[in-house]
Amino acid sequence: MKKSYWFLIGIIILLVLIAGVFFVIKKTGKTSEAIDGIDPALQSRIDAMFSDLAKEGEVCGGIEEIQCIEGFYCEPEMEFIGSPGICVKNFE
Repeated sequence: MKKSYWFLIGIIILLVLIAGVFFVIKKTGKTSEAIDGIDPALQSRIDAMFSDLAKEGEVCGGIEEIQCIEGFYCEPEMEFIGSPGICVKNFE
């Protein structure tokens, strides 16, 4: 084959590779947008895991030993050491 044919084949392969990269970037962008639309109930549990004090109904205890805000206590969900719980109002 002539050199010009190899040059054209090389250009076509390069264009296909560039189109593939843009396709992957476009698809990846759509998946990252789906992560932003997280369920609000799940988001509150995640926020509680990374905050200093948990509010009423939020996750507390666990390995991170998250404390509840004043006037609330951590009611464990399971009966073993290090299990997470939920902050409930202290009725004293």
